[in-house]
Amino acid sequence: PPDQTEAPITTYFIRGLEGTVTDADGQPSHHLQSDLLLHYADNDLVELQQPTLTVFLPQGEQWQVEAAQGSMQGENNQINLEGTVILTHHSESNPFKVETDRLQLYPDTRYGESDTLVTISAPSGRVSGVGMRLYGDERRLLLLSEVQGHYESTR
Repeated sequence: PPDQTEAPITTYFIRGLEGTVTDADGQPSHHLQSDLLLHYADNDLVELQQPTLTVFLPQGEQWQVEAAQGSMQGENNQINLEGTVILTHHSESNPFKVETDRLQLYPDTRYGESDTLVTISAPSGRVSGVGMRLYGDERRLLLLSEVQGHYESTR
């Protein structure tokens, strides 16, 4: 049997990755860019360096997520993002920015979650808490514990 202490062997790599996934109707679902993609066949793991993911929402809005690194395991639709993770919601009526250290994102269902400190910044103030669930189709974000906020009137 192979020595399990050895570093995994890269099956292939891609520099300057850019790709768009479409839904069943041919409409863009999400777009991924990464400085480097590494694939390891022994555990079917994909590692991403400096990934940027744009998720297109049905209302014509979009999220853009940037991270220091990311990974995907097998055929599941989960992207694990780590390092400084910044999610920006592009909307004329309600833009906001989410910052955290870890984010698990499911682009096909537009769902995301984190179990670390999350800070949400918007023109009207800041809110922070530990743990988050993000429901993109419902345009809803839920902070789970230790929630604190600062509101500034825009008037």
